[in-house]
Amino acid sequence: MGGIGLSLKKLKGRPSGDEQPLHQEHVLDVSEAEFLANGYSGTSIDAIARKAGVSKLTIYRRFSSKEGLFLSVALRALTDSNHIPSVSADDRPVEEVLTNFATEILNGYIAPRNLAITRLVVGEAPQFPDIARKYHEEAAKSLKPLVNYLRRLGLEGTLSIHDPDRAAMTLTILCMDGIRFLIFPTQTTPEERLAWCREVVRVFMNGHCSLREGE
Repeated sequence: MGGIGLSLKKLKGRPSGDEQPLHQEHVLDVSEAEFLANGYSGTSIDAIARKAGVSKLTIYRRFSSKEGLFLSVALRALTDSNHIPSVSADDRPVEEVLTNFATEILNGYIAPRNLAITRLVVGEAPQFPDIARKYHEEAAKSLKPLVNYLRRLGLEGTLSIHDPDRAAMTLTILCMDGIRFLIFPTQTTPEERLAWCREVVRVFMNGHCSLREGE
């Protein structure tokens, strides 16, 4: 009995240095489940603290606010789902490199967990634009390997790339088929997604090659 009481007391207090990462992950796990089940407005810090077995002070000390906690949940899901290949120094054929990148991006975005979080962020954007803005900024950072690669292609004259950041975002939006992935359930096979990304890359490369040839 004394051991159980000690464990609860330890969980509700400030964790040791070794326990802090695990302690934080537990709070984020509980928070994510609550936000997905009840939405942002329907989720309370009281409920999260109770289910996580921590004090409200612990949550506010670490995440500052409910908004900060929600952003941490969203960014963790984004990071966990993005397995972006490093392409900045890749010497394979350009079409193969871009197809690989597009496929990884698409698979990451349509992962059920990331899709649910993204939908929640989009739904709350009108009321909490700062969360949506920060989420978008972090998503854009994940494209940096592609941005660097496209910049190199532009400098080499392989493709006409005037704005690598915009070109990277364009390719990403094309491979995700606009906002369709946010609206409809994903029922495509890996083979279908690969075929889609190959077609998108061909369109992307033809467009930029045409720009170069027309200059």
